[in-house]
Amino acid sequence: MRKRSFFMLSCLCISSCIYSQSIGINTENPSSLTDLDIQNIVNGNDTTLRGMKIPRMTEMQRDKMLKSPGDSLDANSLMIFNIDEDCYNYYMQSEKEWRSLCGSLGKAVYSLDCSKTSVKGVFIEQNETSELHFAVITVNVTKKGIWSMTAIADPSNGYAFAGEGIFSNLGVQSVRLAAQGTPTAVKTDQFTLHPSSGANCNFNVSVKPFIANYSLLCGTSAIEGTYRKNVALTAANKIVVNVNVSAKGYYEVRTPVTNGVWFESSGVFNATGANTVTLYGYGRPTVNFDFPITVQSNSPDGNGTCSVTVPVQLPPMTYAIIGDSDYSWNCTYRKNSLLNTKQAFSPTGIVRINNFTELWRTTSESTAISNLNNGYNGVQPDIVLYFAYGLAPTTSLSTALANYVNKGGVLIYGSYDNTATQVTNLINGIFGSSSWGSATQMSTDDYSYLINTLPNVSIVNGPFGNLSGKYWGEDNFGSVYITQLPPGSTQICSAYNPNTHKNIHPDASIIWYNDKKNFMYFGDSCAAAWDSSSSNDGWPSIYNQSTGLPKNKKYGRYATTTKGEVYVHNAALELNAVAWAIYRAATSGINGL
Repeated sequence: MRKRSFFMLSCLCISSCIYSQSIGINTENPSSLTDLDIQNIVNGNDTTLRGMKIPRMTEMQRDKMLKSPGDSLDANSLMIFNIDEDCYNYYMQSEKEWRSLCGSLGKAVYSLDCSKTSVKGVFIEQNETSELHFAVITVNVTKKGIWSMTAIADPSNGYAFAGEGIFSNLGVQSVRLAAQGTPTAVKTDQFTLHPSSGANCNFNVSVKPFIANYSLLCGTSAIEGTYRKNVALTAANKIVVNVNVSAKGYYEVRTPVTNGVWFESSGVFNATGANTVTLYGYGRPTVNFDFPITVQSNSPDGNGTCSVTVPVQLPPMTYAIIGDSDYSWNCTYRKNSLLNTKQAFSPTGIVRINNFTELWRTTSESTAISNLNNGYNGVQPDIVLYFAYGLAPTTSLSTALANYVNKGGVLIYGSYDNTATQVTNLINGIFGSSSWGSATQMSTDDYSYLINTLPNVSIVNGPFGNLSGKYWGEDNFGSVYITQLPPGSTQICSAYNPNTHKNIHPDASIIWYNDKKNFMYFGDSCAAAWDSSSSNDGWPSIYNQSTGLPKNKKYGRYATTTKGEVYVHNAALELNAVAWAIYRAATSGINGL
């Protein structure tokens, strides 16, 4: 039998027993360091191992033990076994709370903000929930500690929510309850949220029908609305996609967030065959150029993605014109194309720009220099158009133009006859004297030059036509070409011509541009006219008066000395250059649009 000290047995029976020595169970020599020493019998007849049980109770029963504020003093260090928590608890009088031996923080105290509960993910019948499905609960924590929550629907629809953790900070914060299980039926479930502190909450979850099978008909996709950098999308901004449904059910069609915007739509296809899905846009574009966005479907079969181009409308911009006459940009034919009422540059034009207006124009050298250096009323034009007639280039003007470009301005420059010296001054000012070859003057007139095949260069393959393999013609003596381009420049037309210019090296350039410096160069400023005057002789830059769009004409000499030998596309090249200039001004120009 177990040996017990006689005194302990008698003391256990008499509640008022007082004894100054240690009490032992299963030992006649209890430790002097403890009031109670319980040991297992190792060398005896009774070898059954036993432990000790202290009072076991629920958390509610535990809390009822302290009936008045004064009880907390007497309860300091009191221990019980919490059957709700499945752990030992002890009372800490200094904190006036029960502490758990399973976690030093104890139970958290918090309340729920039921109005801010949200559910993430799309719940589909017969589709198992994943890490994408969860409920976000907003709480206000007034005491740090351990928390747990469950959310259960009544009646159950095959899934629930649960979460647990530790609040290590006080105040308003959010927790996430993971969904578990598989929704079994299409319905709206009401969940009751059971927190470990505070009152319950209710929230609803809608289970969608089984996912439909459908294909996106990409060729008929259309995007609607106006898109401008930093302007929020509205209900007018949408993508309309036609689809072919082979099996009815729930659908989701959306795009990823791209350059600050996204589109989405969801619903149920109640019929097979042809259907239309309208995706509504959200966000604000962060760029000043068109960009593709991918339309994605949740269909398990069929064509699941499409690409749609978001047409960004460029912000209002201004230009300045230096010079005069039909050889400059200050002529009716060219300026007509820049009007918002024409088809080239307008909110709904080939190049979509909110407004493109003239800031200033002049034939005065001093006025041009002052405006370039200081701005017009402090404002710099986004683009300067200078085909050098009506105001011949000077050293001071070339310096001011170079300074404007070096500050980020965009310059389209056309040389005046026999002005190699000023072309040299301009290019030296922009690129430095040691970075390129030399400017050289021609002594012939009315020759045509092959436009290089450059499918990825917008000045060649741009909004006003792909001009690769076509021709540009000059119409003046003394055109100026460059023997070697500055680094980072691209040749549009070589100065080589198989007629009288056959000894010029093909690397020499009569038309070229440089993106880094926002600079476009024409070796000659050609005269412009309406297309109604497009005879074999006359002017090579031809425009339509009613539309403002460019036209081509038969003009110039290429392989022989016969004038009118090839069709030239001067006007299209000029407007492609203006379009390039607008995009450069919008993305890396002087005004930081």
